[in-house]
Parts: sequence; structure tokens; C-alpha cells
Amino acid sequence: MGAVDVIDVAWLDQLADVAGAKVEVDQDGGVCVSPASDGHVIAATRLAVQLAAQIPADVEVLVEGPRWSPVGDAGPSYVPDLVVIAKTALARPDREYSLSPPPILVVEILSPSTSRRDLGEKADGYYLGGATVYWTIELPGLADVDRPSMVIRDRGPDGWEPTGRPQQGQLSFLPGSPFTTTVMIDLDGLAS
Repeated sequence: MGAVDVIDVAWLDQLADVAGAKVEVDQDGGVCVSPASDGHVIAATRLAVQLAAQIPADVEVLVEGPRWSPVGDAGPSYVPDLVVIAKTALARPDREYSLSPPPILVVEILSPSTSRRDLGEKADGYYLGGATVYWTIELPGLADVDRPSMVIRDRGPDGWEPTGRPQQGQLSFLPGSPFTTTVMIDLDGLAS
């Protein structure tokens, strides 16, 4: 990662507060500032509300966080659009940005300005960090689609394995895929 030995995450968090934007570090040590559009934040929040109403009490649904350095403190530092994570993973020491256990689910909402990183570098980092499932969502007004859609990627032995073509409408996830209870997602309800 170039000349950077350890990422100054406190500085990144302060920059994010001042900028009112998501601040991440890419795999080359470059700082990436991504101000989320209103539609982006609304979609992530609506998905969080849908998930939070259906999942067990021992997991947490978080929008725009937590900050995660999936390959260690000297690696990239990401702020996922949404994660589902065991509450125990958040009991980490101050200034430590690894997650143990890793996220159950990581979600990125794609837009033309972020999709290349979300589908490449960040997807790779989430996999290396041990995330169980990775969803990417495209919404009208944020991406060039007529209808909300989601691609589901399960953890495979050598990388993410898409479960098929993009999903649309109402989706049902049976226990174990990745949730311990049945979860219903209304993708059409995410668009603003």
C-alpha cells in the first residue's frame, strides 16, 4: 500500500464529519470521498428498516458503517453502505477496525461513480475480510435501470459466487441464507 504504514482512521473520521461524506482509503492508499445522494441514503435506510424488523436480537443492521479494514490496519479502510453484523463484533478496542466475527452481510448500492470500486476492489476486500454474503443493489435514478434489482453473491472457495441473474421485486431468504430466520426484502420499496 505504498508508503502508508498504518491508516490514521481518527483523521478519516474527522474528515468525514467535516465533509459530511463517506471517507475511505483505497488499496493504493488514496483517500476516496463519496458524498452520498439523498436517494442513496434513503435506499440504504429503507433496507435497514426492512432487515432490522426481521432479524434476531444478537445482530445489528448498520447504515454507512462501521468503518472496516478487512485486511488489517495497513490495508484499505471501507465504510459499507449497509452491514448486518454480530453485535459481538462491535465490541472491538478503540481504534481497531477489524471485525470479528466478520459481517454476515455487506451491501453496496451502485451508482455510476462507485460501481467500479464496489464491484472490484471493495468486493475483493470484503471477501478477504471474511464477509459471508455480498449484495449489490441498483435503483432507478441512481443507476441506469428501470426497476430496482439486486445481485446476491455468496462466499465461495475462491471468491464471490453470484447466485444467478439480478433479482427483482419481493425476495425471500430462508434460514441459513445468510440469516437464521426467514427474511423478506421488498426491493421496489427501496427506491425514492
